[in-house]
Amino acid sequence: MGKVRTYTTVAVEASGFGLVILLIWASEYLDLPHALFGAPPTPIRLSELALEAGLTVIVGTGVMIASWRANRAIAHLERQLLICGSCRRVSAGGRWMTFERYVAQREQLETSHGVCPSCLDEQMRALDEQDAAGAVRP
Repeated sequence: MGKVRTYTTVAVEASGFGLVILLIWASEYLDLPHALFGAPPTPIRLSELALEAGLTVIVGTGVMIASWRANRAIAHLERQLLICGSCRRVSAGGRWMTFERYVAQREQLETSHGVCPSCLDEQMRALDEQDAAGAVRP
């Protein structure tokens, strides 16, 4: 989704700047101010044409690079998952839900529970410490 939006944005901008350059060329060769508004005729000045078109290319390139970077940053942020640091609920569309519910809705997966090896070791150490302290196991 992010790449498509980025490419579309840059393509629309490139088209717009291309049309501006085309208008610069048309204005110089067809003397549009004279033809449309009755201004005094002017000779074709290729140096003016090159300067205006070159500056338009420079500005257009800068705008397209800035848009490319902004769209990439937005796409990066959209890929991030906001999780509550306290209860571990997930924010999806402004609603907070359990991680399990989020995964089931978003990924069409079911979740199950288990204990990873490091947590199992930690729990076993805690139980051993309780035994050593004389606490009664349930």
